[in-house]
Amino acid sequence: MALKSGERENTCKIQPGIHEAVFLGVWDLGEQMMAGKFPGEKHRCLIMWELISGDTVTKEYTWFKFLPERSILRKDLESWRSTKFNDDQLKAIDYSRLPGQHCQLLVMVNDNGYAQVENVLPARDVSWQPHQSIIYYEIGDKIPEGTPNWVINKIQSSKELAGSPAGGSQGAAPTDNQQHHGGGEDDSTVPF
Repeated sequence: MALKSGERENTCKIQPGIHEAVFLGVWDLGEQMMAGKFPGEKHRCLIMWELISGDTVTKEYTWFKFLPERSILRKDLESWRSTKFNDDQLKAIDYSRLPGQHCQLLVMVNDNGYAQVENVLPARDVSWQPHQSIIYYEIGDKIPEGTPNWVINKIQSSKELAGSPAGGSQGAAPTDNQQHHGGGEDDSTVPF
């Protein structure tokens, strides 16, 4: 059964299973109002991966600067690293180094028929480069070129930027940590 990729990019079909991928982008979404089982304002981030096929898939996380034991983002990053974080590593996490890193994704189908990232695993094939720009964004900075419109809308709806037409610092150019083009670093050294 083919899956729809992402919430808003429904034209792309992804088969369930394990796929080679690259962390394509990390966006700080700021404080977002959440509904569901645990409603309220939560600081969120979005990670987008590009599969070796060129398709993209995303996952949103509650974003903590210090990842608690029960954090889904922590679970996914530890699975990717194949080891648990120690206290020093948790304090030194640099999310700007994620984009461009290779991995594998276990993709399943959710109840709505969309592709859903269930697990992030170590890469097996690091010989390919993504087709799209590598992006890192922190809330309040200029939104990098190449950011999908639906992500921009989500960022602009954050508590921090509500009502800001430019989505952050107007006229400020992204720094090297905010936007990268091209391939990632050597995946033999995980960036944490």
